[in-house]
Amino acid sequence: MTKVIALVDPHFKGHHLTYMKFFVTCLLNKGYKVCVLMPQKEVISDFVKNNLPQHASSFFAQNIENKEFNSFLPSVINRYLNTLYRWYYLKKKLAVLEKNHHIKVDLVFLAWLDSFLFKYIPHFFINYIFAYNWSGLYFQPNHMRLNSFKQNKRTKFIDRDNILSAKSCKSVALLDSFICNQLSNRIGKSVASFPDIINTEIDSKNTIAESIKLKSASRRIVGIIGLEKRKGVLEMINLAKNSDEKKFFYVFVGEINYAEYTLEQKEVIESYFNSNIENKFLYLNYISQETTYNAIFSTFDIAFVVYQNFLTSSNVLTKAAYFNKLVMAVNKYYIGDTVTMFKLGVTTPESDLSEHLKALNFLFDNYEKLLIENETLRKTFYRQNSLQKLNESFDQIINLND
Repeated sequence: MTKVIALVDPHFKGHHLTYMKFFVTCLLNKGYKVCVLMPQKEVISDFVKNNLPQHASSFFAQNIENKEFNSFLPSVINRYLNTLYRWYYLKKKLAVLEKNHHIKVDLVFLAWLDSFLFKYIPHFFINYIFAYNWSGLYFQPNHMRLNSFKQNKRTKFIDRDNILSAKSCKSVALLDSFICNQLSNRIGKSVASFPDIINTEIDSKNTIAESIKLKSASRRIVGIIGLEKRKGVLEMINLAKNSDEKKFFYVFVGEINYAEYTLEQKEVIESYFNSNIENKFLYLNYISQETTYNAIFSTFDIAFVVYQNFLTSSNVLTKAAYFNKLVMAVNKYYIGDTVTMFKLGVTTPESDLSEHLKALNFLFDNYEKLLIENETLRKTFYRQNSLQKLNESFDQIINLND
C-alpha cells in the first residue's frame, strides 16, 4: 500500500514555502501520497497543480494556523502552553484531513520541528495523545553548539530536546552535519543530515540587479539580503565606512525592523543610509520572489555572512557555492566551520573592524585565485546541499519509520 506522508509547517514566509515546495516535489516523485498542513494551503496546492499535475490525485492540503496565546502568566508558561497546544491542534487537523480524504497518515514530518519543542513536555503526551509516528527538521539546536557538556549527556525532562526521545519520534533531521552524531547519542535515535537546499531560478532581466551592476562601476560588490540585526548589518556599515570606496561597492537589500536596534544603533544606520556616500546601493523592501533574490545575489562578488551570535546553518553558503561567489563569514559555529572546511571564502571574528578589513582586502587581492583553486571544494559543498541529497535524506528518514 502506498505510504502517506504528512508535511507540517505552521509558518509560511521566506524559506518555509521554498522548502515545502522541494519536499512535496521530492516525495510525490518518489510515489508517496503527500499531505501538506500549513497556512495558505492554496499556494502549495496551486504549485502542485501547475508543476506536478501527474501527481495531483496523490496530493492533499489542509490549512493550519500558527496560533499564539498570550496571557498575564510568565513568558515561559505561555510558551509551554503554546507548544502543547500545537501538538493537540495538529492532531485534530490530521484527523480531519484523514476523514475527508479517506487516508491514513503513516509518518508526520515536521518541516519546522522547533515550533513543537519545549522543556517539561512528558513523553506520554506525545506517545499516546499524538498517535502518529513523526520526524522533523530541527533548525536551531543551539545548545549543541553552545554547551559541550550537554552534547554528551542523554536528555532529561528539563531539556528542550527531551521530547525527541519519545518512542513515537522515529528520527530527526539536521542541517548542521557537524553535530548529527552528538545529537543522536543524546536522544538515542538516528539523526539524518539534511541539505540546506536553494531555489536556483533567476530573473535574468531584473531591474534591481541591473541597477546594482550599473552603479557599482566594476567595483567588487559586497552584499547582504535581509537586514535583520543578527545578519551583521551594523558590522557591514562600519566596514563600508572604513574600506576603500574605489575598490568596494556595498549593497543592502531587505526590510529593516528598527525595533531590533537601540536608539544609538538606529541613528548610525539612518545616518549611513541617508548619507551621500556614493559606493552603496539600498533597496529597503522585502524580497518575496526567489527569482528576484537570486538575481540580486548573483551580482555580488562577496556575500557578507558575518552573522552575530548565529549558531546554525544559512543557505547563503549554498547560494554562494552555486553562483560561484566568495563569502566573508563569521569565524565560528556552523558557518565558520563550513566556510573553513570547504574554503568558501574567509572567516573573521565578530565585531573586529581591523580583522574585517584584513579579510576584505585579502579577498580583493586574491579573488580570482581563490575561485579557481577552491572550485572543486565549492562544487562538493553544493552537491551536499542539492536535490539529490534531499532525496537520499528523505529515503533515510522514511526507512527509519518502517
